[in-house]
Amino acid sequence: MATRTYTKPVFNLLCSKWTFPNKPSVGAADFTGVPAQLYYNSISFGTTQVQVRVDVNAVPSVVPFDMFECPSGSGLFFKVTLCEWMHKDFPNEYWSCVSIQTDSAGTQGSHLP
Repeated sequence: MATRTYTKPVFNLLCSKWTFPNKPSVGAADFTGVPAQLYYNSISFGTTQVQVRVDVNAVPSVVPFDMFECPSGSGLFFKVTLCEWMHKDFPNEYWSCVSIQTDSAGTQGSHLP
């Protein structure tokens, strides 16, 4: 029987996470130094949809309306719309959070730095 190998994701960014109802415009981040990566979807429908992929060992959970700043201090904020635990209980597990780019208050609009 063949041995299975798993490619672990490379989390090349350190991000900050705010747990709803906290958000960047209200208070300090609940988690800092969160290993993550950004994956921009090739198809979006009127908004910039981004997958924020996060190490499951860095934060206990991610739910809709949580927010990330990736990388920390960049002014690039992402509000989670849907999050799923990918490859649960395998060595390559991570949170995959479909997110939209927003300002620090979580509002969509022309806010790109």
